[in-house]
Amino acid sequence: MNIRILINHLTRMSSDKYCIAGIDIDDRRHYRPKLVGGYGGIPVEYFENKGGYIALRNIIEFSQVKPKPEGAQSENVFFKIENIKRLGKVPHVEFWDWLYQSSNDSVSHIISDLEIENTKGFVSEGFGSSSLGVLKPRKIDISGSPEKLEITILDKKNTFNMAVTDSRFFDFDGIGFKPKYDFFKETISNAKKVVEDGEVLLSIGLTSPYPYLDAKRYWLQANNIFLKP
Repeated sequence: MNIRILINHLTRMSSDKYCIAGIDIDDRRHYRPKLVGGYGGIPVEYFENKGGYIALRNIIEFSQVKPKPEGAQSENVFFKIENIKRLGKVPHVEFWDWLYQSSNDSVSHIISDLEIENTKGFVSEGFGSSSLGVLKPRKIDISGSPEKLEITILDKKNTFNMAVTDSRFFDFDGIGFKPKYDFFKETISNAKKVVEDGEVLLSIGLTSPYPYLDAKRYWLQANNIFLKP
């Protein structure tokens, strides 16, 4: 199986790796490519600014991928690093158009079997069949703390509080990821001014399953935040 995706999810993981996902340029489905070996995360040496292929707005061809749905993360496919090729980079305006055409104004229309508890969205283990998409929020505000980046958003009818894992808001210092809080705060301040005009989009997704009481949950998070160019 071969796929060609436009990368619109680029997030930091809990270790020194990153997670990517994108929109297939042929059928507009989302896929989450995971590197064979380890936990599927992608090391920073494969990033464009390090001489590699991976960056937002890049179109990447992944050859000989193996689909491997993992619970609610139905979009997962595994690849080997020698089987990827960068096809080009999409200009900012065209990238926004791709996102906007793929967006929805309801989290529950993007994430199947979604539940909400104290404004936290999640999918219980054993449920769910979609875990990635693009949301057009109606309101957005900053929450959390300088050490834990979070936003509160309003979709078509519900308020959600979610962690932000956008790689652009973090620096890796060789040990862990350090939030760039001032940059994050400035971005959300600008987003608040234009969100009601439909000029803010979020790439959203579900985490890997985390233990919660006697079960596991996939938690809703904001993978990337985009303002109209």
